[in-house]
Amino acid sequence: MAIDPDDLKNVRMPLFSWDYEDCTEPEHWFLHARGYLDCSKFLFEQMAEERFDRSFHRAKAAVFLFEHALELFFKGAIAQAGGQIQPSHDLAHLYAEFRKKYPGKQFEFHGDIHCAVSKDSGVPQTAFPRYPSDRTGAPWPGHRHIDIAIWCTQVLLFSEDLARIQKYIKSRYPGARQDGRA
Repeated sequence: MAIDPDDLKNVRMPLFSWDYEDCTEPEHWFLHARGYLDCSKFLFEQMAEERFDRSFHRAKAAVFLFEHALELFFKGAIAQAGGQIQPSHDLAHLYAEFRKKYPGKQFEFHGDIHCAVSKDSGVPQTAFPRYPSDRTGAPWPGHRHIDIAIWCTQVLLFSEDLARIQKYIKSRYPGARQDGRA
C-alpha cells in the first residue's frame, strides 16, 4: 500500500518519549532490542506473505535488524546483571557472557541461537548485512543466500524467546538501578 504524502498533510502522529528518563539502562537495551526485532519480524513476514517485494538486499536489511536486536538484548541482560557493557558487536562473545551470567534451562533459546551467533570469517556479523563490501571495498566472498521461510520462522521463535527470557532475567536480577548496576 503506497501512502500519498498529500494524505498525510493533516495527520499528526508524534511519538513522545515521556518515560524515557524513567527507564533503567537495561530497560532501554531491552526496549530497543524489541523495536529492532519487531521490525525484522515485520519485514520477513511481509516478504513471506508476498506483501513486500522480496530481494536479497531487503532481506539483508531484515537480517541486520535481527542481529542488532540480539546484540541489544544481550547487552540488556548483561546490564541487568550489573555487568559493564563493552562496545562490541561480537554476538558470540556477547552470548558467551550472557550464558555465564544466566546459566540454566530457563535461559535457553528455542530459536537456533548457535547459528545466530556463530562466526563466519567470510561475512562478519553486523558488517555483512549493512554493507555491500568489506572494509577494503572488496565484495564479500562467495555467493550467499537468505531463505525467507527459515528466517521468518527463526525470527518468530526469537521473538517468543526474548519475551520469555526477559522475564527470567528480571527475576534473577530484580534490582537494576538507573545506571544499570545491581
